[in-house]
Amino acid sequence: MGEDRTNDLRVRFDAGLRLESHGAKVTSDAGLLAFRELDEALGLSQLAESVLAETRTGRNGQHELVPLLRQSVYSRQEVALPGPLNTQSACQNLIARCVKAGQKPSAARSSGSDRASQSARWRRIVGMSAQIALGLYSLREACEADLAGTLREVAAMGYAGVELTGLPGRTPSEVSRVAHELGLRLCGSPADGVPTKETLPAAVAQAKALGYRFLTGECSAQEMQDLAQLEATAARVQAIAEGLKSQGITLCLHNHDEQYRYRLGGRYPYEVLAHLAPAVMFEFDTYRAAFGGADPVQAAAALRERIPLMHAKDGRLEHETVDTAVGAGRVDVAGAIRAVDPGVLQWVVVELEDCATDKLEAVRQSYVYLTSRGLARGRE
Repeated sequence: MGEDRTNDLRVRFDAGLRLESHGAKVTSDAGLLAFRELDEALGLSQLAESVLAETRTGRNGQHELVPLLRQSVYSRQEVALPGPLNTQSACQNLIARCVKAGQKPSAARSSGSDRASQSARWRRIVGMSAQIALGLYSLREACEADLAGTLREVAAMGYAGVELTGLPGRTPSEVSRVAHELGLRLCGSPADGVPTKETLPAAVAQAKALGYRFLTGECSAQEMQDLAQLEATAARVQAIAEGLKSQGITLCLHNHDEQYRYRLGGRYPYEVLAHLAPAVMFEFDTYRAAFGGADPVQAAAALRERIPLMHAKDGRLEHETVDTAVGAGRVDVAGAIRAVDPGVLQWVVVELEDCATDKLEAVRQSYVYLTSRGLARGRE
């Protein structure tokens, strides 16, 4: 480099980043410097081995793909370094693909909980936002009339997935088939309450058949009227959550406004339950929490490490019905999303119950609001 080895270098894209020369440990390409230590810390080369595919057909190739990657493209990512260094890059996309798969190469020898923690770690490292899905209850009338056509419009907007909320006249398997044909993933499916020991096998079988990992249920206020009743409810749902977890499925409790209308011991019921039932996760509903009287940002922050799904709902808070596109109402949906651990949050789910404007247009507006602000990301 022609620089004094005793002096560190500063780069224009972030003056707070210090680069030290380590001879052969530093590689450069078009002025981009990267450290081998970064590769060693994140295991980027190992990731490459698991996701890169050889497509060259010539006979003159002298180098394999992984060494070429190491030579030419290193991510300028923020990894315990000051300031945002870059956004999209080849290695970030590589990490993103690994996060989507839920593992890194060594995960084949790891437990399911290890894979989940590794996936969460990668999400935090790259600052990756959750994917955006649509709760199909939002377009229930349109889906009943023309399921394929409606889902085709949803996919064309850029939505990455759908949530299997109740659709009159349509079976879950029918919705799943059409969604998969259009490249839409199933982020989850609600249950009537929390599954029981008797209904657990059927719930697991459907989740595996349709290909979703999150099953949502709800504990009513009647099941959590006092601390003694809440403790009994927590023990029951913890056992169910552990049974689902052993099958690779996560139980998420959804809230309505009633869970945020009262406190037990100074905390909202679900906050107490989260402490008593560590295997249980949550699908946080922004509008319902706000309509119940809670600050949705503070309520989400209280469960920030336990929310893989978020129902992004907005409205005027004048009545119980969610009645506006996300971003057009009075609920701080953006603040609630930002309050959640990005390593845990995997899906931001738009759901409209009713709307004063055209529902399909409100679904489109919600997508634009969330993705343009980096609160969620669409199809890759």
